Amino acid sequence: MQAALPIIMGVNAVVGAAGTLAAGNQNASVLRARGREAQAQGVAERGQIRDAARAAMGRQVMAAAESGFTPGFGSALADLEESLINRELDLLTSRRNADATAAGYNYQAKLAKREAAFGAVATLTQGATQVFGAINAGKRAEK
Repeated sequence: MQAALPIIMGVNAVVGAAGTLAAGNQNASVLRARGREAQAQGVAERGQIRDAARAAMGRQVMAAAESGFTPGFGSALADLEESLINRELDLLTSRRNADATAAGYNYQAKLAKREAAFGAVATLTQGATQVFGAINAGKRAEK
């Protein structure tokens, strides 16, 4: 039984390291999926911004025409250009926010994998220490 103890400790360390790596990979996969979801939400938000801006600009053109201004000229054109500029700024902000969120999740995924690797190495090192300690204890007991 004394001879089997180091083997059991070694197997336990390998199993523990494998579990740590698997958990880290799973966490990284979840974080990467959240990053893809953030990108998809950003695309959807940009579509909503475009739709809302298009509707607002249509209302601006109609209001200008109804009030007697010539649509597409003078102050009506300036208002329309300002709406286009604001739409583009909103789109850029939305893209930047989605990209930043996704990048944050992807960075967390890298950290999760790295943490799992370090945890696995620590588990294997601790297991090796226990195995060698048990072997040395067995050798001392034999003397």
